[in-house]
Amino acid sequence: MRRAASRTILVFVGHYLPGCKAGGILRSLENSVNHLHGEFQFKIVTRDRDIGDEVSYQNIRPHEWQTVGNASVYYLPPDGESLAQVRAVVNSTPHDLIRLNSFFDPLTVKVLFNRRLGRIDGKPIVLSPFGEFAWASLRQKYPKKALFMWLARLTGLYGPVTWLASSPFEVDEIANGMKIRREAIRVAVELPTIYGAGTEHATSWRLPTRDGLRVTFFSRISPEKNLDLALKILSQVRSKVTFDISGRSRTRRTGTGARN
Repeated sequence: MRRAASRTILVFVGHYLPGCKAGGILRSLENSVNHLHGEFQFKIVTRDRDIGDEVSYQNIRPHEWQTVGNASVYYLPPDGESLAQVRAVVNSTPHDLIRLNSFFDPLTVKVLFNRRLGRIDGKPIVLSPFGEFAWASLRQKYPKKALFMWLARLTGLYGPVTWLASSPFEVDEIANGMKIRREAIRVAVELPTIYGAGTEHATSWRLPTRDGLRVTFFSRISPEKNLDLALKILSQVRSKVTFDISGRSRTRRTGTGARN
C-alpha cells in the first residue's frame, strides 16, 4: 500500500506528459516522480501542448488539477501564463517547496518575479538549469541570454533559490554564469527510468568486427545536441559505420537514416 505523502513539491516545467519533444528535462522529471512519489506528493504546473505544437493535448482539462501517472498536473493554455495567473496557482496550491526546471523559461521567471515582489510566500525554491549554462546551449541567442543573466544578477531575481546541478561540470558552468560560489550549488545525479534501473550497465563490451560500428542517435534534434559535429566526426572514420538518427525537432518529426 502506498504511504501517504508527507510533503508537497510544486513543480513548474515548460512541458510535461503526455508530451515528448522536451527531451531530457521531461524525462528527468518523470523519473523523479516515479521514484519518489511514495515519499512526496508532486504537483506539476506546465503548458497544455508540446514544444512547437499549435494545438493542446487531447483529453486534458486546462486550469484543473488532474492525475497523470504518479503526479497531479495543472495545464496552462497560452493565455493562462500571465504573472497574475502564475501567482494565483502558487498561492492556491498548498506546498512545502517549489521546484523550477529551467533558468530561462518564462514560467520560472514569473514565479521568481512574484517572489521578488513579495506576492507569493517564502517557501524554499530549488532551481535546476538542466545544462542551460553549457556553452553549446548558451551560445544559441547568446546576446539576449547574456543581457538577461546580467539583469538577473543586478536585480537579485535568482537570489533566494537553491541551485541544483546534475554533475560537477554543471556546477562550474552555473558558478561561472551567475558569478556565485560553487559551494552554494548542490549536486544530484539523474535518476534512471524505472524499467531500465539496474540493467543499463553492460558487463562487457567488444569492438564490432565484421558488421562494423553501429551508432544510434536518439534525442531531440536541436543545435545544442551537436548532431552536426557527430556527423562530421563519423565521416572521417575509415572503417564501416552505420549511424541511425531518430528524434524530433521543435517543429516536425525527423525520420531514421543511416550513414556508412
